[in-house]
Parts: sequence; C-alpha cells; structure tokens
Amino acid sequence: MLLCVTVVVLVVSRERIADDSMMAATEQEKGVGAKRALELLRQSKHLQMIALVISFAAIGAAIIEQQFNMALDASFGPDETNAITAILAAGPVLASVAGFGIQILLTSRIHRYLGIGFALLLLPFSLGTTAFIMLFNAAIWAPALARALDTSLRYTVDKTTREILYMPLPAEMKFEAKPFVDVTVDRFAKGLGAVLLLLLIKPWGLALGWQQVSYVSILITAIWIFVAFRAKLGYLAAFRHSIETQEMKPAEVRLAAADLSTIETLLQELASPDERRVVYAIDVLEALDRRHLITPLLLHHESPAVRARALNLFGSMPRRPQRAGSLPSNACWETKVPR
Repeated sequence: MLLCVTVVVLVVSRERIADDSMMAATEQEKGVGAKRALELLRQSKHLQMIALVISFAAIGAAIIEQQFNMALDASFGPDETNAITAILAAGPVLASVAGFGIQILLTSRIHRYLGIGFALLLLPFSLGTTAFIMLFNAAIWAPALARALDTSLRYTVDKTTREILYMPLPAEMKFEAKPFVDVTVDRFAKGLGAVLLLLLIKPWGLALGWQQVSYVSILITAIWIFVAFRAKLGYLAAFRHSIETQEMKPAEVRLAAADLSTIETLLQELASPDERRVVYAIDVLEALDRRHLITPLLLHHESPAVRARALNLFGSMPRRPQRAGSLPSNACWETKVPR
C-alpha cells in the first residue's frame, strides 16, 4: 500500500492538470441520479444491451464463485483449512498473471483481427464450456478452471470490450449513464445473483449440489450469447448513427476501439458521396492509427474538401526507404487531381 501511495504521488506531481480541466472532468464523472439514469436507459436500446451484458457477467461470476466454494468444501471438508487456504491463495495469483498476459498480448489482437462480437462471446462461452465440464467431472480442477477463466477474461478482454461499446453513444448520455450502469447495475446484478443462488442451493429452495448448479449456468449462457449478439448489432447501428450526426469526436476515440467491425464500417463510409461523412471517417481512421487503409482514390473524389483532406493526410505520412531502381513509395499518390 505504501508503494501504491508513492506511485500515485509521483503521477500527480508529474501530470499537473489545470483547475478548469479537472473541474470539467469531475463534472463529467459525477453521473446522475437513478431517475435520470433509468430515463436514459429507456431511451437507448444500445445502453440497455450494455446493461444486460454487464448484468449477465456479474451473475455468471457469482455462480462460478459459489460453485468453487462449494466444491472446495465437498472435496476437503471444513477441517482442512490449510489446504483450502492454499488453493484460495494460489488461484488469484495464477488468474492475475494470466489476466496480465491476456491484456498485454491478446486483447488488442482479438479486437483487431476477430472483432468486438467475438470478444463479447469469450466470457459467456467460457461459462458455458466449464459448466458442461463440471456436470460430468466432480474434480476440484473443474470449478478452479472456471473461476480462473472468469477472472482472467472478465477484467481484460470483456472489460475492455464493454468500454468500446460505450464509444458511439452521445457524449452527454455516456457521461451521465455510464457511472450508473457500471456501478449500480453491476451491484444490483450481483445481488440478484446472490438471491438466485439462495433459491438454488438452500434446503428450503431447490437444494442443488455444486455440479447441478451448472444447469443454470448453461441456461444463462444461452441468454447471454443472444444478448451479446444484440449488443454487437446495437454497437454497429449506434456507430453508423454517430458517423451521420458526428457526435463522436475523433480525438476522443481510443486505439483500443479499432476492432474489425469498426474499421469495416469506416472503410464503407469512405465511399459515401457525402463529403462530411468521408472527412469524418478519415479523421476517425487517423485517430485509430489506420491511415494506411485510406485509399488514394479519394484524391479523385468529387468534393474539394475530401481531396484536400486526403492530400493533407498522405503528405504527412512518412515515406519508406526505397531500393535502387524501384518506384517511389508514394508513386500511387502522384496523380493529377481534378480541380
């Protein structure tokens, strides 16, 4: 904790923020009351899908945690506290190391090459797969694997993907509703998961064993996958709408948002006859560091604004060193542009 305090002090001392910027950021992060947040949820179907994705992730995590604890008790008994403590200590360490590796090595590649839809399905797929394993295998490694996968994926690929889902929402809605959805909806879903578990495992309920609880996980997985597909479609629809209205500022787009579906949508916009949409798509692709995907054919676009923006972009791109006798790297750009 002292080391953490030291790091925070160093960051604050190096990164001075102006008072007005700090006040603006604080106002943005305050969120709104429950009444206003619920009103925003009713207005936006995409925001509803985000809330459902977060809810299913919280409920799934609660079920896996309970199954793991029940499996430990059934395998070792209440007297084997040393063995249980050793497993409980080793689990978070291994999951944290795995999560660190996933975030550094895989998350951006998954978004870039497989898309946001695939990333949204990773966590529910792991829940359903481990649920099937636990149904037919009573060994302690089965729930331990389920918990490790949930922990390592939920705070890496799944968390980053959920942040991307917010990107095309209007800035005002995002700043107002995001704190409510991320915190209140998540906590409410965890409480709902706890009530569900009481009904499943208590003697006055269904009195299910830890393996039998997997039937509920499989059912939740099926619904969760359906919601994830709807969330992907909602994201694409909201992204196309943000291009039309230009509510999303290119400077605010993060590199993590450069998933396959987003890039494909932006490339399609380059063929639009509307100069505003083409220039906006160029700005966003540049913000995402995808300049090399912008076609030089835009130099022949009907709009002078598009041609000027394309010339400015290509002129700022670094030239690659050429071999002797080869054509210039920007030979395809050296063409007569209609005035």
